[in-house]
Amino acid sequence: MDNKIEKDADYKVIEDKKEIPIPQPAPPKAQLNPQQYSNNVVKVIVTTFIILTLVLLVLLLIIGFNRRIFTVNPDPNTYSNYLEFATKHYSIVWNIDFEQTKFNGSVKLTLDCKKNDSKEVFLDTKNLSIGRISDQDNNDLAWFLENNPNDHLYGKRLRITLLQPCNSGSQTLIIIDYNTSSNAGALSWLPANQTASKLMPIVYSQCQSIEARSLLPIQDTPGVKSMWTAEIFVLKNQNIPEQPNVYMSGNLTFNESRGRWVYFKYESTVEVPSYLFAIVAGHLYNASLGKRTSVIADPLSLEKAAKELEDLEDYVAKFENHLTKYE
Repeated sequence: MDNKIEKDADYKVIEDKKEIPIPQPAPPKAQLNPQQYSNNVVKVIVTTFIILTLVLLVLLLIIGFNRRIFTVNPDPNTYSNYLEFATKHYSIVWNIDFEQTKFNGSVKLTLDCKKNDSKEVFLDTKNLSIGRISDQDNNDLAWFLENNPNDHLYGKRLRITLLQPCNSGSQTLIIIDYNTSSNAGALSWLPANQTASKLMPIVYSQCQSIEARSLLPIQDTPGVKSMWTAEIFVLKNQNIPEQPNVYMSGNLTFNESRGRWVYFKYESTVEVPSYLFAIVAGHLYNASLGKRTSVIADPLSLEKAAKELEDLEDYVAKFENHLTKYE
């Protein structure tokens, strides 16, 4: 009997032992070798640096736009400070000298002041001979041409100091007497023997992309759009019975003979960038191709040119179907 009890006890002990879970040893942890550890540290440092840099840039942009601490011009191809001043209107007076291949005259700039306490106006020039610079009260203004490493491309910055600071919302007026050079980048001169009729020279302009500065001191950037007027004097040519003509990228408002000179006045009441300013002068005539299109050429070439471009009005109408009305 006692033996049976002992057996049962042994059995229960054994059963109890079977019911108790035996802890299993933990799997060995993966060990990083020194190279993997170093790579992970570098990744953390680089990621943290990038995040902090982006946050700093965002903060600087917010502060810069709110306080306007950034003064770099968006257009790197102009020397003008058009973020401080913007040309609202310019008025040109030119005498076209075909013998010297120059334009002699002046320009009057009406500038909108965009910031407070602005006292210096920067303009683009290229190979211009500057004479006198004055304000609306005929007071002389101090100025100088600033040399730059890329003068052959961009010309020189004309720095003009106003007598009184200009504040935001006001206007100032500057008058500049000057001459263009015989090698102005915007102008092409054809002697009489290179024309069809061979009676008179021709001059025509091409200001695009940044050659308007060789015609006049100006903010030569598409960031500024201005209205303009132009008064042009052309010496009469004894070789032709008719008077020479001038055509411009504006509307002719007046034309008359003044002694030995022929006078033209044009204007643009639409604000346009400087690169769209254009002029052509010489023994030239205009032929209409439609209600909005025409061709300008030497009289002997006019019929041929009109024939070649006879579909121009249709092209404009087609463009209007895809874009906007041409006005």
